[in-house]
Amino acid sequence: MNQLITAAHSQIMTSREIAELTEREHDSVLKSVRNIYNSLPSELRTGIISTTYTDVNGKSQPMFELDKDSVLCLVSGYDIVARMRIIKRWQELEEKERSNSLVLP
Repeated sequence: MNQLITAAHSQIMTSREIAELTEREHDSVLKSVRNIYNSLPSELRTGIISTTYTDVNGKSQPMFELDKDSVLCLVSGYDIVARMRIIKRWQELEEKERSNSLVLP
């Protein structure tokens, strides 16, 4: 997957990518994101966006897009290896964004 979605200069990671990086089932990640979303007051959950993707059968499936703070909140309860994979991936995304911003037209 390894996608960076850029919206208004903010980096977003999808729940599908988080599941892939942490070697968890996507359903489990969705459940954890919903739990965090429901536990946070509205002003602290603006970095979690509910959306969908189309699966291999053409069916719409639930997915979340999370900003960096929300991803870090989510994976803080995961094991050390999963947390480090997420940290390394964010570093890649940030470096890619820096490199892209240095390119002159």
